[in-house]
Amino acid sequence: EISRLPISEIAAARTATMAAAEAAEAGRANYKNGDYKAAALCFTEALEDIDAEDTHKLYSNRSACRMHLQDFKGAKEDAESCTALKPSWAKGWARLGAAQGRLGEVTEAIESYEKAHELDPTCDEYQSEA
Repeated sequence: EISRLPISEIAAARTATMAAAEAAEAGRANYKNGDYKAAALCFTEALEDIDAEDTHKLYSNRSACRMHLQDFKGAKEDAESCTALKPSWAKGWARLGAAQGRLGEVTEAIESYEKAHELDPTCDEYQSEA
């Protein structure tokens, strides 16, 4: 027997997904404009509402915002969430390496950058940072 969701639950889920997408887009726009605090808040809002395969990117984006705000501990936590969700994504490891480096965790930062370079050997930035 196939169970069906009530229309109201489908509509609520769709509304939450659209709200998350709008918050993520606002976060990207704020980041481009240099308003990192507003961007971080938008990404936080999107993370609260979203259940999608791109969640790792929201953590990565918020990590970048937190780096600009010099919240290196928060940036590291977000980068760790990103790499836990998508361990095959080089950018997440690079974000983690950047945060670890700013926290003085040099050995860990080198390892993270090396992992990023291993996953994406075409990006010289990861190798030069390590």
